Amino acid sequence: MLEKFSIREAIQEIKKVEPENAALFENETTLIETYRKLVSHTFHLTHLERQKPYKDLISKKVSSLFGKEDIRINFGEGLIVNTSDHHGIFNFPPFVSAHLLRGLGTILEREKYGDYFSLNAGNIPLNDISHRRGLHFSQKHINLFPKQDKNKLVSRYPVYKFNMRERAAKSNEKFSESELLQLDKFQELINSVDFSNCSKLSDQISKINYHLWQHFFVANLRDKVRKCITLEHDEILSEFLCGFLKDKNTPLWRALFDPEVRDLVVERFHGIYGAWNYAGQGTGTFFFWGFNQQEGREFRYELQDGRLTNPQGKVEDVELNPDMVIAQLRNGLLIPSIFTKFAVFTFYLGAKALGGPGQVAYLSRMKKTWKEVLLEIDPDEVALLDTVDTTNSVMLELFFRRNSNKLCRDWGLDLAYLDNITLEYLENVKNVKARHGIMPLLREYYWKVTVPANRKTLDFNDQELYQGFSWVR
Repeated sequence: MLEKFSIREAIQEIKKVEPENAALFENETTLIETYRKLVSHTFHLTHLERQKPYKDLISKKVSSLFGKEDIRINFGEGLIVNTSDHHGIFNFPPFVSAHLLRGLGTILEREKYGDYFSLNAGNIPLNDISHRRGLHFSQKHINLFPKQDKNKLVSRYPVYKFNMRERAAKSNEKFSESELLQLDKFQELINSVDFSNCSKLSDQISKINYHLWQHFFVANLRDKVRKCITLEHDEILSEFLCGFLKDKNTPLWRALFDPEVRDLVVERFHGIYGAWNYAGQGTGTFFFWGFNQQEGREFRYELQDGRLTNPQGKVEDVELNPDMVIAQLRNGLLIPSIFTKFAVFTFYLGAKALGGPGQVAYLSRMKKTWKEVLLEIDPDEVALLDTVDTTNSVMLELFFRRNSNKLCRDWGLDLAYLDNITLEYLENVKNVKARHGIMPLLREYYWKVTVPANRKTLDFNDQELYQGFSWVR
């Protein structure tokens, strides 16, 4: 019989595995204070200069995708961006909550502050744990995409024809007539979106989310709400790298293409999540993932004698030289790894990446290790790296409704069509303690950071985790 863990014991176990996040469960800061900390950062002038071409690429993507729609991108002084989301239609409660937290203090001041954006991970399968090939609604699940496509990447999936009634009819769930009518409203929203500038599913997701976001709020707030623009990050990053990797004077260029420095980086980052061999030999990937066009999937690379190679032969080998890597990025056959993404976005550009607890843990470990590398190969970069903040967690859960006197989670479509956010609810959220925001995720968090052999049965129910939301009516 498995040993049982209380809430306190589960928290203690998490702290052992991820000490970087130990303070999350004692944080008495209110969420409005947390928001102010998240959006406050003094950027080094060098970082601001480096960020300019990245901002240009983001603006270019927004312009090409949205055309003449009313988009009011506000970069602020520097890049402070939610990177926690896995690109999909607004659905998973913690991701929706993270997007709200990013704009919490000014969410009803679009006229003054414009819109804000996130950069979402797109190299995830359609069957990613947060989406499961579809959407959750009214405590039921609808599969949108065919089962045979479950492992295909969101970022590379073709333009899709949405038909909510058809997918609901094929579901194992039984939907009431009122629920079907709500799904019809969502279909009407999808039908109203202009997909003419969309070349793939991830573009459609960005446009659907842009229009869906305001429906989370009651009607009399919608004109005031700052819109959240969700962009798939890998496309922008890959385009940036095609120019960036021509410059020999950056630490990442040397990490990839200078054999001596590359050996040092491979040794130091061994076993760190987001790099390589973090859960034993053969896990993670070296610098890039390889994309198999026929299967629509990504496959890991090993590093052998200056070449990236896949042991199963699922993707072609890539010689680690600038011309070859840039060519493969342009052809869409390479996808930057977590290591490569944040070596550029956070450690070189100095962008403030807001993520989940997992990102805080691995990014903080990466920063420490990257500093050790820089001290040996480029000491002048160390002072810049020291200004980078990797401690910003925005993953929490904020939206619930009463059902038979019990609290239940609101997923994306629930907020849009069953339980809109009111001004009163927003004001209450601002006063929620940060530790109460993370507590509803304790069960998932525990299971994510513990290895199966060490897991214990969790001896508590969800209602015990929702105590910070007793005010929900």
